[in-house]
Amino acid sequence: MPPRQAQSKTNRKGKKGDEGIEEDVPMADRTAKDAGTGAQGGSQHAGTQAGTRRTMGIDKYMDEYYDLEEKAREFLIGYARTDLIERNLAFGFYNDRRLNDDESKSLMDSFVCNGLRRFEYDNAINLIIDRDSIETPLTTQMLSRTEMGRVGEGLPELKLKGDDVKTEIHEDKRPIRTVFGPSIRAAGGRHRQHVLSRWVEAKKDALKTRESLRKDLQVLADKGEIAQEDARLQEARGDVDTIRAEIKTGGMWIVAIYDMGA
Repeated sequence: MPPRQAQSKTNRKGKKGDEGIEEDVPMADRTAKDAGTGAQGGSQHAGTQAGTRRTMGIDKYMDEYYDLEEKAREFLIGYARTDLIERNLAFGFYNDRRLNDDESKSLMDSFVCNGLRRFEYDNAINLIIDRDSIETPLTTQMLSRTEMGRVGEGLPELKLKGDDVKTEIHEDKRPIRTVFGPSIRAAGGRHRQHVLSRWVEAKKDALKTRESLRKDLQVLADKGEIAQEDARLQEARGDVDTIRAEIKTGGMWIVAIYDMGA
């Protein structure tokens, strides 16, 4: 969904009366409502009216959705990859949702069970950036899985003017991490950034455990107490290599870049 400025209230069209605001209803339905008498007649009309309103509502908002999507494509510059953990991202301009523990837990469970889907286009995070600040060409065509690469190497890494500047991020008046580059407005992705950071830390802890196991098994193999081809040792070696690769990828994620100055 294209980025959209956050609003505190939702506009509703309707006519204000003594009992509040009533949504627009076709004249035919208003006539039926006025004419309906008795419990049975009122009940039948209520079902018809509710169905009509639901249909009108979804049609209206779906039309608005696709209109906005079409307009947003005019401002899309292209795609890249960047580190969501280390990049200086600012949330709240287009999506004012705060971090939610239940949603964070659900997302972490999805990461563990289904993988991260870091470099799938429908999972891209929208960033709003001034076109003139971008220093590397972006990808404008959809890449195949082969072209994308296992760790997104087919995508250009986002480079901006001012990327050499470091900024400390604080929480409860204490620094929690250092980010780089100018502040970028992100239209969504707050939970993914938060959970991805926790996921990487969890992988670092897992790496320590698996490295310790691999070393213990290697000592046994060197003493001749188990074979060098022992399945447990081979599995531990494979786990260490896999986790190291995941940590090296860090917070890399596909991003869609929209022109702020357009």
